Amino acid sequence: MTAVALVPFVTSLLLACCGGRLGRRLPPATATRLLTTACLVTALATGFILAVVAFTLLAPMPMLAAAGHWSATVVRGHDPLPATAGLLGAALRRTIAVGRDLAAAELTCRRLGPAPTGLVVVDDDRADAYTLPGLTGRIVASTAMLRALPPDERRVLLAHEHSHLHHRHHVYTQEFFRNPR
Repeated sequence: MTAVALVPFVTSLLLACCGGRLGRRLPPATATRLLTTACLVTALATGFILAVVAFTLLAPMPMLAAAGHWSATVVRGHDPLPATAGLLGAALRRTIAVGRDLAAAELTCRRLGPAPTGLVVVDDDRADAYTLPGLTGRIVASTAMLRALPPDERRVLLAHEHSHLHHRHHVYTQEFFRNPR
């Protein structure tokens, strides 16, 4: 079981490390087949592991044991709950950390004041523009950035930042592993 449990992890690492390079270096048809197969193997292995974990967590329930005609005591004797509890604890801590970060971003948005268009202009000599996530979110641009761009490029910049905000790109850029505070 341990080797099977490593398949999603190893293929995910390989995809993360090599997928982009393979996609650019291989002929499109080959890259598509290879990367699709790797993604399929990862998805199937992950689904299998999740099914096994779900079974081992739910199988000891008397009602399910009676319906499945197995011994809840035997299943409970091989309970992987400590390892699963650790993973669930880590996921819960990560969820809390992300929630705290988004709450802080939302507080910052509120402190910036109302912005009907979502744009907040800050007086700064550095050219900078970014999207601040949160429930309401804001597009923040420095006066130096706005002065440096002609009107048509300003529209492109604001459309670009609005796209980040509208499509909630901050959700996809959350760090998976982070240093403890």
